[in-house]
Amino acid sequence: MTPRRVASLMRLGFLLLSTGFLHAQCPAVGQDSNCDTVITITDAGTSISYTGQPGYSGGQVSTGPQSLVGVINNSSQPLTQLGLSSTLPIFAFYGEGIDNYGVSGNFADDTGYGGPNAYFTAIDPTQSNGVVNFLNPIAAYGGTSFFSLPALLSQATSCSDVLANSITMPASGGTQITSVFTPNLGYTLAQAAPVCGFDSFDWQQTITNLPSPSPYYTADTFENLMAPLAFNDPPPAGYAYQLPNPNAVGLPIYYNLGNGPSYLSVTNAETTNSLSFYDAPADPCLPGGDSSYCGYVSAPAGSYLGFSTQLVGIIGTYPFAYVQPTGVGFSYIDTFNGTSGGVAVTNSASPVDPNSGTGGVTITQFNGKPSYQFPKRFAVSSVNGQPAPPNVRLSLLTPGQVSVTAYGLVYSRVTKTFNGTLTIKNVSNQAISGPLQVLLLALPSNVSLTTVTGLFGGSPFLTVPGISTLNPGSSVTVKLQFNNPTSTAIKFSPAIYVGGFN
Repeated sequence: MTPRRVASLMRLGFLLLSTGFLHAQCPAVGQDSNCDTVITITDAGTSISYTGQPGYSGGQVSTGPQSLVGVINNSSQPLTQLGLSSTLPIFAFYGEGIDNYGVSGNFADDTGYGGPNAYFTAIDPTQSNGVVNFLNPIAAYGGTSFFSLPALLSQATSCSDVLANSITMPASGGTQITSVFTPNLGYTLAQAAPVCGFDSFDWQQTITNLPSPSPYYTADTFENLMAPLAFNDPPPAGYAYQLPNPNAVGLPIYYNLGNGPSYLSVTNAETTNSLSFYDAPADPCLPGGDSSYCGYVSAPAGSYLGFSTQLVGIIGTYPFAYVQPTGVGFSYIDTFNGTSGGVAVTNSASPVDPNSGTGGVTITQFNGKPSYQFPKRFAVSSVNGQPAPPNVRLSLLTPGQVSVTAYGLVYSRVTKTFNGTLTIKNVSNQAISGPLQVLLLALPSNVSLTTVTGLFGGSPFLTVPGISTLNPGSSVTVKLQFNNPTSTAIKFSPAIYVGGFN
């Protein structure tokens, strides 16, 4: 295994893991088995993630569901205070705090929401702004704590109303894949985008599995592409097979924003009311294909291409735009071993060549519920009494920025879990500012990650602890723990992001 590639089957190394790792050590409270909201603090910025838990009261009290909030301090300084703000009355304490659910309180907190380490001050008349204080400062470089608040912080917003179940589920069995995004409530694309804080919409597709030998090369460096590590489809500068006019998207999106071939431009996929997606991948290097495309060597039996596709929002104008994933999307695998236009393709606007191969598309996951929440109903306003650094924008890192390696896989009879590690290395010549998020794409449905920070688009992710900056050549290792009751082969493709998913 080379440093820049991860084996398709992640066999992770032996390590015993502490319980509660990476979800801020929240205890199980009421309806929540761990934190439903996680705040991550770094020297570079803050991020907030939602795990999908229902709120520990489960909506059974008259005031509605309450939130169990975990804090991960990945900054270089101990954390003593957090200023919080919201459009909700998050400091309107109603007597349904976690202390009423069996969690030990502390002498400084008279609300019942602080748990063993937190108490509240500087609450304004609207009860929407205040300060959380920690009796024992949260240690730098990965320390954690928790508290509760009287509101479900991940509560659905108007953007969710526009996006929920707004894309069509692609069909399995053919050699092409199609989906259409149509905003709810009768909105046009132009009306829907600003509701979510976007300027426009696009798709983002990552390749989660691309076996060797691979016929695909980048158009700029002519680097041979394989996955895992998951990479954007197409790469920022496009594919070599698209020369002389590669689809140079420049951003982690599927259709270019007018800076590439017009037939692969997002405007070519739009109508007033909808945005379509089309792809027809073809890899003759897969088993049974024409191996002359790949040195007369085919990929091993059982090989396939893996993809994860989702609707994204575009904020700003290219080249200064950035991309916000929504979590609405699908995953699929493709075994078609033919060609399109006489070549191997992934990012394709044309159907495959008739009778050029066998195999096809299988949908493996579909998620119609948005993971992205807007407007920001909950935010960090200050850290240790100083204005909070700005939120870190979410960005998918490329194989030219990071490499990922995994070590072994060992079953623990004590925890009845499969335990191991994942190492991320900065292979670029630029420092990477955290927080770092590891999204595990294409994980089998009957395998679950117990060291989870949250879910995005139906896939688990974890926040890398203790990292505010990853310098060139530096590495960080995270612990993984899986529940796998049927002993399924644990396969996944890690996608590494900077920033927060919400």
